[in-house]
Amino acid sequence: GCHLFGVMDGHGGRRAADYARKELPELLLRRLLWHEEENGSKADVARAFEEAFEECDRGFLDMARRESLSDGSTVIVTVLRNRRLHTGW
Repeated sequence: GCHLFGVMDGHGGRRAADYARKELPELLLRRLLWHEEENGSKADVARAFEEAFEECDRGFLDMARRESLSDGSTVIVTVLRNRRLHTGW
């Protein structure tokens, strides 16, 4: 199994933190599964974290530009998977 824990701390408003809370878990899971399929059981977890965070950031920045938002967020996420703990921020 896979368990995800995260803290999203918004600044300038809560919309960025809410966006990350909603979008990041699915993005991270999708990237972890993709890397696992590409590399067998040795998923590139660090790369999956990086790609998921970048995709989440791009998605929020697109929305922020369209809606003239100035919110931001700090995010830390920990994934417990196959008895290993992985953390990204």
